[in-house]
Amino acid sequence: MTDRHTVIPAVWVIVTDSNGRIFMLRRANTGWRDGSWTVPAGHVEKDEGPSAAAVRELMEEAGLTVSVEDLSDPLVYFYPEDARVNERVSVFFRYNDTSASAHNAEPSKADAADWFEPGSLPDAIPPLLRRALTDMSDGVRYSDRYYDDRYHK
Repeated sequence: MTDRHTVIPAVWVIVTDSNGRIFMLRRANTGWRDGSWTVPAGHVEKDEGPSAAAVRELMEEAGLTVSVEDLSDPLVYFYPEDARVNERVSVFFRYNDTSASAHNAEPSKADAADWFEPGSLPDAIPPLLRRALTDMSDGVRYSDRYYDDRYHK
């Protein structure tokens, strides 16, 4: 059964304020894209679904207490990891933080946090997140374009 996928699930949450700005954290001391700006995100843990993982990650990384019902507009990506050893599935959600109370709740894993205008995002953003922001704006809800380039140019 070596031809079966080994899928690693993750969630990402695009947190916006009432002005449409996006909350981002600059990764540090994690071993993955340290120095890059990203949104609250992380792996889905055992016995946890993507929605519950998103709620947990928002609390851990941004200090936000939300419910599953507060999450909206999911986008699902299926793609190979960079080394093409495992496959990944990422679910991107939106959350509107009308009080703009998101903050760096995990300073051991992020050395900065800030709100950015969608048209003025930092250069150092993971390419998958940059593409997801574009796809979400365009109303895309599913993509496997990174996986099989025979069908997706």
